[in-house]
Amino acid sequence: MVRRFHIDLHVHTRRYSQCAESLDPHMLVQTARNHGLDGVVLCEHDVLWTQAEVDDLILLTKSEVLVYRGVEVTCLEGHFVVIGISDMSGIIKGMPLAKLVEVVENAQGIVVWAHPFRSGLQSQKPAVPKIVSLVHAVEVFGSSTSDLEEAFAKKTCLDHGKVMVAGSDAHFAENVGRVFTAFDVLPCSETSLAAAIKNGDCRPLKKMI
Repeated sequence: MVRRFHIDLHVHTRRYSQCAESLDPHMLVQTARNHGLDGVVLCEHDVLWTQAEVDDLILLTKSEVLVYRGVEVTCLEGHFVVIGISDMSGIIKGMPLAKLVEVVENAQGIVVWAHPFRSGLQSQKPAVPKIVSLVHAVEVFGSSTSDLEEAFAKKTCLDHGKVMVAGSDAHFAENVGRVFTAFDVLPCSETSLAAAIKNGDCRPLKKMI
């Protein structure tokens, strides 16, 4: 059987996300390893970990799980996961999505529409074409998304030719790795992870833990 690499593209910790107060960064890495993940992307709300902080976390946990930096940015149109940037230059909480995409693309990163229909399907419908035209990928699975939300997200991707990914949006240890994105090649950096997603070299999966 072909070996595939599993990465949870959307996790939080209590270091920078107050809503994840029970999920310690060290616990996150240990849980990811126990759940068979090869990597996790730290996506705190509007805060990007420094590389030094990630290096310290990896050193202290002595884990083989890869830890990538990302950020969940709050825009006027909703929440968006950004991967592949080195700093937050030009990114401001509450900014328009179009401006975020411009900044991120200039930095060779990507923008993923996070939990796109969590706030309701009907209320999102008028804005869907504009939003999905701007992003590079859409999060079709999350740890708490409904079957209806997932079906609508998949259909949106198919209708607009967008890449499908999965991230748990974990705020608690039990949700880490409940859904993930599979890659044929393990990305060695955030830049290569962003490139793999942009190229569609991945697929969303879910499992019961």
